Amino acid sequence: MLRLGLLALVAVALAGCSGGGSSGDAATTRPVGPMRFVALPAPPRPLGPLGRIVDNDDTVIALVEGHLYRYDPWTPGAIWIELGRDLPTARSRLVSWNDRVWYLTNDRGGLELVSVALSAEPRSDTRAVSGDAAAGYAIVAARDAVYVFGAGGGFRVDRDGVYTEFLGPPDSRAVTDWSTERLAELGDGTIVVTDGNHLDWIYEPDLSRWRDPPSEVQPRDIRSITVDRDGAYLIAGSPPEALRLAASNRLEPLSTALIVGCETPELYPSDLGTLSVGCGKATLIDAENQSVDVPAGTLVVHGPRGRPLAIRSDTGELSMLQPAQ
Repeated sequence: MLRLGLLALVAVALAGCSGGGSSGDAATTRPVGPMRFVALPAPPRPLGPLGRIVDNDDTVIALVEGHLYRYDPWTPGAIWIELGRDLPTARSRLVSWNDRVWYLTNDRGGLELVSVALSAEPRSDTRAVSGDAAAGYAIVAARDAVYVFGAGGGFRVDRDGVYTEFLGPPDSRAVTDWSTERLAELGDGTIVVTDGNHLDWIYEPDLSRWRDPPSEVQPRDIRSITVDRDGAYLIAGSPPEALRLAASNRLEPLSTALIVGCETPELYPSDLGTLSVGCGKATLIDAENQSVDVPAGTLVVHGPRGRPLAIRSDTGELSMLQPAQ
């Protein structure tokens, strides 16, 4: 099990102030014409292979070489703002919650939970926890807390900083590597665990209980599963269709449009509508399958307002899907 250890507060200098908070949940903006990937200004330091992007915020937040930067693509003339420096290396996903960025590190040999303020007082907090620092862990931002899951169990930290442990799933061998698992909080407050191809577990925080997903929400021929702030999104069936796991016992169809042209796309729910991304294409599935080419040599991640954000593997250059002007 993971246990709370020493709490250390580490002050960080800022080169500038925050350029505004998260934009919040935006209404769907239907593109009138063709879409295209538009290059974003380069961050002060190249993203590189070790750079990390926060994938659940409405701005672009990047951790690069110990520096945390933020760029607001919705503000005309915006520039990258440095939020922190001399920060630990990330050993997990980065998530945004409660006006802070959260992640795990093992830079000092043990496992620690790091949080960095996005506004107000410029500082980072490092909270030491016991556990195998070399193991993989999953982190997810829910409505009421940040959750960390690992093979030996997990813990949550709520808005008051209260730390609570919980047991892992009944079969500790069921998840090979927690660092590759994808987690999402569903509408009923449960947390779904998926490896991207299967629905592995449902965790009920209120009862501290694990259970298998119900058979009725285990469709056959699942091609991909992705997660977002409001659930898990699946492409399944033959012919393939888009579905959303809205609650632990409710699977909803997203669109009557069929997913065509690619065997293993992933869904990107966004303010533009629901997109499928794969095989070099980004396709708006509820608008007569309007498609645009994904820039070559890029990795696509979930960007601001759910839009696909393409990262060049060699240079770290960023581009985001936009309606053509």
